[in-house]
Amino acid sequence: MCPEERARPPRVTVYGQAGTYSHAAACRLAPDGHYQFIDDFEEALRSLGPDRADLAVLPLENSSAGSVLPVLDNLIKYRQLQIVAELTLPIHHVLAAKPGTRLEDITTVHSHDQALRQTRSFWRAKGWQPVPARSTAGAASHIAQDRLPGYAAICSAFAADLNGLTILARDIQDVAENSTRFVLVAAPPFSYRPQAPAGKGAYTFTVSHESGALLAVLQAFADAGLNLVKLESRPVPQHPFKYRFFVDIDLQAGDLDRALTACQPLCRDFHCLGQYPVFTP
Repeated sequence: MCPEERARPPRVTVYGQAGTYSHAAACRLAPDGHYQFIDDFEEALRSLGPDRADLAVLPLENSSAGSVLPVLDNLIKYRQLQIVAELTLPIHHVLAAKPGTRLEDITTVHSHDQALRQTRSFWRAKGWQPVPARSTAGAASHIAQDRLPGYAAICSAFAADLNGLTILARDIQDVAENSTRFVLVAAPPFSYRPQAPAGKGAYTFTVSHESGALLAVLQAFADAGLNLVKLESRPVPQHPFKYRFFVDIDLQAGDLDRALTACQPLCRDFHCLGQYPVFTP
């Protein structure tokens, strides 16, 4: 990642606990940060602000399980925040248990809901019961500290090693090319924005409930030569069966200013979630 111009190391809120995939992403997105761990998506974003955290690292979307919906919803709730960078991180789940535990002893798997969904074929085939946890690292810590006979954690090798667990199986995710997009979120004045060109823009809006309203907005992006790499809808709270749309746009080609000028009169509540560089391992 390109170096950032700053006077002091940033204070970084990381979703989950030490050893999570979010922690691994933070080590790449903000390697010189001072980390604090918060096991709640909304509280992680609420921690940002003057005299508090400068940055937050959260998972946004998994390639097999889809979007992390609470993060999307809270980026709208706290719209003073901006996405300032993105990292795609390969996800390699392991099955880990206390030393001395055998594979045939396992009856229950413990992990974050996303990890359970990403490994469903593995544990269902064995007839094991899933028990959700707040995070993958939290599951590993819980099993390491408590007497839970028959329990194993689905987590990263990093979390297993950190908690002294034995790895019983590796790469147990259903999809071999499993990966997660993590975002680096900042509060004004965005002093810790990475010094790298923006490769993606994220926007959200609503449209009137009439024929062709969404098509007109998408056509404005197409006419400007922009490639939409994602389109998703979410319910609008307190407005039953009305929806907010989220779009990600590749900024490496096309005329963004033309598109935004054309589409904003067609939208309601148009908001930019960020224009930011995209990094890979």
